[in-house]
Amino acid sequence: MKVVHKKWMGKEIKAPVLSDNQKTAKLREKVVIHYLEFGLKSTLSAFDIGERTLFRWKKKYIESDCDYQGLVPGSRKRKTRNVRHIDFRIIKFIQRERMKQIVGKEKLYRMLKPTCKDWGIKNPSNSTIGRIIKGMKQNNQIPSYEKVTYYATTSKIIKKQKKNIQKQRRVGFTPSSPGELCQIDTVENRLHSVKRYTINIIDLYTRLSYSRSFTKLNSKNAQETIIRAQKYFKFNIQRVQTDNGLEFHKDFDNYLENEKIIHYWNYPKTPKMNAFIERFNKTIQEELLYRILPILKDDVEYVNEVLIPQYLNYYNKQRLHQGLDYMTPYDYYIQYRSKLPYVVN
Repeated sequence: MKVVHKKWMGKEIKAPVLSDNQKTAKLREKVVIHYLEFGLKSTLSAFDIGERTLFRWKKKYIESDCDYQGLVPGSRKRKTRNVRHIDFRIIKFIQRERMKQIVGKEKLYRMLKPTCKDWGIKNPSNSTIGRIIKGMKQNNQIPSYEKVTYYATTSKIIKKQKKNIQKQRRVGFTPSSPGELCQIDTVENRLHSVKRYTINIIDLYTRLSYSRSFTKLNSKNAQETIIRAQKYFKFNIQRVQTDNGLEFHKDFDNYLENEKIIHYWNYPKTPKMNAFIERFNKTIQEELLYRILPILKDDVEYVNEVLIPQYLNYYNKQRLHQGLDYMTPYDYYIQYRSKLPYVVN
C-alpha cells in the first residue's frame, strides 16, 4: 500500500495555535528542563527567576508526569473580596428621598453631603451611591421603574426591551481609493425658531463633497442623500462613517445593508472621529448656509436645485485644498483615474 504524505497532496500541515497561558507554560517547561540538565547556577544566570519559583515549577512539572500543561498559570483572582459596609442611615435616607421623587446619584451625593457631616460619617462618592441604588433595586428596597407599552385593542401591557445593536467601529482603516470611505453628518440652522437641516457627505480619499437640505430630519432623507451622492460622485460608496444620530438608523441603515455598504459608527460624544466631515460642516456654513438663511427658511427646493449645486461646483472644482497638495477634489479624482490601467465606464 502506497502512503502519500499530506504535504505532497498539496495540504499544508499547520502547527496547533497555542493560547497565551500555554505559551507561558512552554516557557516554564524550558526553564525547568534547563535546570535539570545544567543545574541551578546556570539556570539562575540564564533566566530572570528566583529559586523558590524554580523549585515550585519543578515540583508541578514532575507531578504532571513531565507535561507542560501542569505549568499553565492558575487564576490570579483574589480569594477574598472587599465587602462594602453601608451605614443604615444612608439606606433610609435614599429610600425616603426616592419615595418623594426620582433623584439620581449626582443629586443624592450633594444632598447627603451636609447630612453625613452632621452624622460624622464619610460621604459616599457618586459611583458608590450608584452601586448602592442598584443593589437596593435588586433587593426590592426601592421601586424599580420600567418602560412599558399599553395596547388599547388587546388591553395588554408589554415591557419595552432595548435592543442591543452591535455597532461596527472604524479601527485603523485608511481609504486608498475613491468611495472606500465616506463620512456623513448633519448641520442644523435656525432662523426665527424655524429649523432647517443640511445633510453633508464627503469622500475621504478625494474630498469630493455633496450636500442637501431638508425641512425635517429623518432616516428617509439621509437615505435620499447618499443615493444622490453616489450619482453625483459617479463612483460607488463602499463604507460609510456616521455618528449615532437618529437619521442614520432605520431606512438609512437598511439601505446600507441591502447595498452591502459597511456602516462604521462613532463612539458617543467623539466628533473627532468624524474630523473631515466636521471640517466641511463648518466650511459650508460659513461660506454658504449662514448667508442664505432667509432663502433656506422660505424655499428649500430653490436652495437644493440652485444654490447648493453652485457652491458644490466651486468647492469640488475650483477651491484649492491644502490636504490635496493644493489641488481641487475633482482634479485629484481625475489624476487618480488617469493612473488606472483601464477605466470602466
